[in-house]
Amino acid sequence: MKRHFIITALLAAAVVFWSGCQQTAVTSAKVYIQQQNYEKAIEQAELAIQSNPNDAEAHYVAGQAYGYVGEFRKMNEAFNTSLELSPKRETEITYYKNKYYADLFNLGADAIRNNELDTAKEKYELCIDMIPDNGAAYTNLALVHTLLEEDSIAIELYKKAIALDPEDLNIQVTLGMIYYREKMYDEAIATFEDVLTKAEPGSENYNKSIYHIAYSYDLMGDRDKAIETYFAALETNPEDKDLLFNLGRLYFLQERLDDSIEMFKKVIELDPEDFESQLNVGQALIEGKKYAEAIPFYEKAVELNPDTYTGWYNLAICYIQVGEREKGVNAFARAEELKPE
Repeated sequence: MKRHFIITALLAAAVVFWSGCQQTAVTSAKVYIQQQNYEKAIEQAELAIQSNPNDAEAHYVAGQAYGYVGEFRKMNEAFNTSLELSPKRETEITYYKNKYYADLFNLGADAIRNNELDTAKEKYELCIDMIPDNGAAYTNLALVHTLLEEDSIAIELYKKAIALDPEDLNIQVTLGMIYYREKMYDEAIATFEDVLTKAEPGSENYNKSIYHIAYSYDLMGDRDKAIETYFAALETNPEDKDLLFNLGRLYFLQERLDDSIEMFKKVIELDPEDFESQLNVGQALIEGKKYAEAIPFYEKAVELNPDTYTGWYNLAICYIQVGEREKGVNAFARAEELKPE
């Protein structure tokens, strides 16, 4: 019994000894932080952690010191471990993370403005490591990857940002535009349609979304769906020349010539100097063998663009068809000068 008591007492003494040593290391680390000797503070804090890995205070102090020297990944690791062990320092840790997050975020923005994209990428990755549930860093990091022409990475980052803030329609529209640019039309349509359920009709995000849904269907070759969506878009912006022009083009492809002419003429009413619409009205009228009606549109087209081969050639055909042979010959001669090789 006596020997057992002696061993127990020795063990107790050892525990007191090691605990006291660890506490001294943490205290020393705190003193070194006050003295702005951060390397020594890190050294002492790590000694304390080595002695007792479950000491939340030691991890917290280590995180403080790592933050002061800009070792933010190690800071995050230390702070996160401290919080896992104890919530005691949650307020202080939140303060430091928010402070450094803001500093890094602004440095990233400066780097983007200066076209220092690798630097910006590093700053925003640190932001995400620091506060992973703040969507702003994902959005800006996605922009960096877009500028680096790494759209596949940007897409995943925008999706994470949207998951964190589903009501930010600007992010959704940006993602939809990337899908559209990458010819991922199904994904673009799905993204833009989600925007339409949330955006105010007539707002910029609403208009962009419905336009690009229409364009996506158009480029996918689904003409009926494209026409339907173009009309829906015109409800919010009835004088949009691009929408009217594209409707005219689709009607022409469907051989709905009267509808096509109507749309192109609406564009011309809005902008008499629209060369392509003048040309396309003429083309639709020729298809309908309405040569006399086509002439003024082709005459306007060649006035707007005297170097258009198609304009002069079709104008020559119209002149010949209505019996104005001399004008036809002259127009053919001009077309021959402009004929593509």
